[in-house]
Amino acid sequence: MADPISNSFAGLPEIIRSFIAVPIPDEVLAQLSGIQQQLKRKFQKVSWTRPTAMHLTLQFLGDIKSTRLPELMSVMSDATRELSAFDVELSGVGSFGNRVLWVGVKRGVEPLTFLANALRRATKGFGDHDEERAFSAHVTLGRCRTPARDAGKILSEVTVPRLTPWRVDDCELIRSEPSPQGSRYTTLARFPLRAD
Repeated sequence: MADPISNSFAGLPEIIRSFIAVPIPDEVLAQLSGIQQQLKRKFQKVSWTRPTAMHLTLQFLGDIKSTRLPELMSVMSDATRELSAFDVELSGVGSFGNRVLWVGVKRGVEPLTFLANALRRATKGFGDHDEERAFSAHVTLGRCRTPARDAGKILSEVTVPRLTPWRVDDCELIRSEPSPQGSRYTTLARFPLRAD
């Protein structure tokens, strides 16, 4: 069953922006911050992701009605309860369209994809965003304000240290609140995976 962070969603506005993600341990966040420091010397005009805001997004839901949260949590719990915990290891850097700078996943792509697809099927119709693209496991490090010239060549010269693997034993339903300082994230519920 889901582990709600709060017993009541009564204080939430009628519509909330939300997504589902795998949390990243502090040790790995510190390592990702180190990679960002390398990239900051090579890329200008980038909105960098704060380490505290980094995660492995499984499904972006967009705007949902807060009154549907109990129902959403129920279908998410059903989708995750029989799935087993697994190991993940991040590795390598790349870009989408010379704009989004990311770190990829070396180990755990298959179970991450399976989990993401199970949640995508379960949550279809809850939010105003239906993802058409295939799931791509990555952690966003930053977004270039304009396309970066030769991003692939520059990234090929970046030395990425061995990143610490970790055990994924749950995923989270997260509320996103935009602000001038960057989006603020609040975990609404955790959904444990089966420990084999």
